[in-house]
Amino acid sequence: MNTEQALQPAATHANPPRLTGTHPDCQVLIVGAGPTGLVLATELLGRGVRTRIVDKGDGVALESRAIGIHARTLEVLDMMGLADRFTERGQVVRYLRFYSQAQCLASLEFALCGSRFGFLLDLPQDETQRLLRARLAELGGVIEQRAELVGLASGSDAVTATVRTPGGHTETITAGYVVGCDGAHSRVRHELGLSFDGHPYPQDWLLADVLIDSDLAENAAHAFFRPDGLPVIFFPMRGHRWRLTLPFAGARSEGPPRWRRSSGSPTSGHRGRSSCPIPPGWRTSAAIAAQPTPTAEAGCCWPGTQSTSTLRPAARA
Repeated sequence: MNTEQALQPAATHANPPRLTGTHPDCQVLIVGAGPTGLVLATELLGRGVRTRIVDKGDGVALESRAIGIHARTLEVLDMMGLADRFTERGQVVRYLRFYSQAQCLASLEFALCGSRFGFLLDLPQDETQRLLRARLAELGGVIEQRAELVGLASGSDAVTATVRTPGGHTETITAGYVVGCDGAHSRVRHELGLSFDGHPYPQDWLLADVLIDSDLAENAAHAFFRPDGLPVIFFPMRGHRWRLTLPFAGARSEGPPRWRRSSGSPTSGHRGRSSCPIPPGWRTSAAIAAQPTPTAEAGCCWPGTQSTSTLRPAARA
């Protein structure tokens, strides 16, 4: 089934799965209230599917994390009636430019992708989650925070989930289906005994949100190639704030990569005015991994997570 078919309004409300001798607490239990879980919950509630969503965290993560929203995702958000809300809050990026030795080598235009959303939208992940949570609330959905999945028992036509509540007690939830949207360390995947195959790439990426006093165009992302051939990439985020990205910053075996050691003069390939202070704001190193789950379905459970990147605090020195 393609995305357009999946997002078409249902002709009638979905019927709950067949259960023997019991009535489920919900048709679908979603574990994890990140962007994936929130989109799924919003789509299900909008179709009349009785849905619960539990998340072991306290609420929206206060870091910007992933920021890039591509044209295809914007098309899906448009089908959900949310594209305008996102574009009003995000930074529209229409070009990707490459520099070396003070010259612009190439300028790629995202409008050539063929979508009516011919741009990249930069929006911090915490803002994405707030917009999705607002839509979820409009549909009557409630996120059960600090509710942690601790056990799963999957039957032929239903799942029994054990959840630890904020008060430390346990609650049993029966559901027609359980969907794991709980990230790289998925408890759903662990309870199903599924492996997380693959391997991490040997080098980390460094990420930082910085304020830059520069004449760089804020409708473009800018990649500056260093003498070693690796790029330092700037993605605009509104208000003269930029996401500074340094791919392949260093081998993990040599210790955590450090900004001071890795970045050098990040805009040395730009002729205009540019200074790049890095205040003690949000910084992290990202371990990128290619680790698919071997199956997308296990009875009435859907592991959800197919690949991952793991963020951890970057060294300050």
